Amino acid sequence: MSKRILIVEDDELLNSAYRSFFRNINYTTKQLYNGRDVVSEAIKFGPDLVLLDVLLPHKDGIEILKELKSNTETKTVPVLMTSNVSSAEVKQKAKEAGAEGYFIKSNTLLTEIKEAIDKLT
Repeated sequence: MSKRILIVEDDELLNSAYRSFFRNINYTTKQLYNGRDVVSEAIKFGPDLVLLDVLLPHKDGIEILKELKSNTETKTVPVLMTSNVSSAEVKQKAKEAGAEGYFIKSNTLLTEIKEAIDKLT
């Protein structure tokens, strides 16, 4: 069975790259481009993992992560955070909120994200 990845990324080019990469390895994806309705979309889609940007329009990724982890239907879904914010403070907030990983977009290959997904799902 194909892994289901919910991608929450406001950069359209990067979102498209994620989609193409994951579809090429037979993962099923759903794309969101802002912080609105992530929890309700996660409940509908039933992802094996959420790939969540930190800086998003409408709602911060850390806030969304806390909502995902406090919802009974999504709390066990692993979440990997992505960002170009490399501050230790933001990484720590993500970890404390329940993120299973934190990747700096500009320093991370898609294959590294895939390896993390494979370990978590």
